[in-house]
Amino acid sequence: MYVLKIALRPWRRAPLSQIFSTMAVGVLLFLVGLSLWVERGLGPVLKKVQSEHVVTVYLDHSAAGMDERKITDSIRIAVGSSALTEFGFT
Repeated sequence: MYVLKIALRPWRRAPLSQIFSTMAVGVLLFLVGLSLWVERGLGPVLKKVQSEHVVTVYLDHSAAGMDERKITDSIRIAVGSSALTEFGFT
């Protein structure tokens, strides 16, 4: 019982200080939890970003008449034959 009296004693002497301290600890615990949540959520995103690469190529309108197969083959050679590539011409 004496320990409880000692624990509650500062509340009677400086209540605003204790309320501020409690709120500060609460905010810090919230920020730690938020940081851990973001860190755990970024793991799969980082793996996906590190394993995928996007190559964007802008061609002149005069290249539309060229053989699309030749263009895609040259891009596949530059990127690597093991890469999964998807091409779309607009």
